[in-house]
Amino acid sequence: MYVVDEANIECHANYLTLSRRPEWSTAFLDRVRRMVERDKCHPSVLIWSLGNESGCGPNLAAAAGFVRARDPSRPVQYEGGLDLRHRGIYPDGISAHLTDIVCPMYASPADVRRWAVTTGDTRPMILCEYAHSMGNSCGGLDDYW
Repeated sequence: MYVVDEANIECHANYLTLSRRPEWSTAFLDRVRRMVERDKCHPSVLIWSLGNESGCGPNLAAAAGFVRARDPSRPVQYEGGLDLRHRGIYPDGISAHLTDIVCPMYASPADVRRWAVTTGDTRPMILCEYAHSMGNSCGGLDDYW
């Protein structure tokens, strides 16, 4: 079994604020640090994730820096470290340094094909989320496979 180990950071309603507020820096770093220290000896952990849907800011940049310094053997991924203007496909500026893997959420098969053909980005792409199913509602999944 291969694992993407994800920190317990998810901001949803505060997507664009908490990752930028200094009073939250300790909480962000602490959650990431505890995840890495707890799971660093598990061989099934292949990738560290900084969390999910928490914007982009200095708190996550500090967390990424900690992970890379503490465990340089594994890549770091974070979907919020991508340029949202292009549905999370094209990295933009400093935010691109948060993630070693291009990992958009809900990119369409057409978006993935366009990225593969047009990008100069050498990082791998892994769709961190591409299907959400509640009840009997997972149509179109075959388009990805």
